[in-house]
Amino acid sequence: MGKEEEKRRRVDFVLTFFSFPFFTHKKKPLTQKKKQEEVTQAVHEKYPEETRNPDGTGAGDGRIRFAKVDCTAEVELCRQHAVTGFPSIRVFRQGHDEVNAHGYVDHESYRGDRTKESLLSFADGLAASAGSPHEHIRGVTRQAAAPGCALSGFVLAKKVPGTLHFIARAPGHSFDFTTQNLSHVVGEFSFGSRPSSPRRLKTLAAMHPMGLSADWADKLSGQAFISQNERSTFEHHARVVLTSIEPRRGGPQAHFDAYEYTVHSHAFVAEAPHAGPLNEASTVFQAAPPPPAAKFSFDVSPIQIVVTE
Repeated sequence: MGKEEEKRRRVDFVLTFFSFPFFTHKKKPLTQKKKQEEVTQAVHEKYPEETRNPDGTGAGDGRIRFAKVDCTAEVELCRQHAVTGFPSIRVFRQGHDEVNAHGYVDHESYRGDRTKESLLSFADGLAASAGSPHEHIRGVTRQAAAPGCALSGFVLAKKVPGTLHFIARAPGHSFDFTTQNLSHVVGEFSFGSRPSSPRRLKTLAAMHPMGLSADWADKLSGQAFISQNERSTFEHHARVVLTSIEPRRGGPQAHFDAYEYTVHSHAFVAEAPHAGPLNEASTVFQAAPPPPAAKFSFDVSPIQIVVTE
């Protein structure tokens, strides 16, 4: 993997200038080159590349960069990205510029004015859509490289029913849902903070009404859910119960909570609703089938278990 390709995969957005110097702006080559350099410098100063401080914290932005490719020197690279017009400005999102437009593969390009103001405005819009500047967080281990996506994080939720809904959908993008596979392995799925100290774990094991099993706080950990059909959607329904432990010694500061849940999982293939004509003689309509998804629903029980000594 080349340096430019590695950069495109690391940064949220990379705008790449593909040029062919022999044909590109023959009348004003120096003017166009200067404009490109000015835009690049302005963007890189406003959104500096992500760096690392000595203490491991992050500095910089890391959301958007500009790059340039000379197609006279990188013939194969330009051929791979189907660059046929010069100059071309491609938009790479997480290392890719391909988009699926109604079943046809296209390449995302900048088609606006080539003025400095227009390019800077476009770059600002892309950076804003990428969210906050990148920040390096210490203590988070890197996931092993594997096909697909690795998702991690937490959600602040109230004690009301809710759903975490994972689906491939984004403004300005078109996906072929028939080729998507929502198979997944759950690394961890738990609620609240677990008792972290050995003393609290020992107390919980001794006072828990049903005793502690290996999966007492996380019934989905390590389970694999493999799609057996095209467009399979997975649903996991968790029923969460709060158990409050109040040991006799230590006073109120020794009291703590533990969340547990039971879960039911199933997979199904959603059929398309009737919304389009099935044939010329029919007035019944057939719509496109819904995209496959992975849904994690949870419902916090209004019942709280309090165990006192």
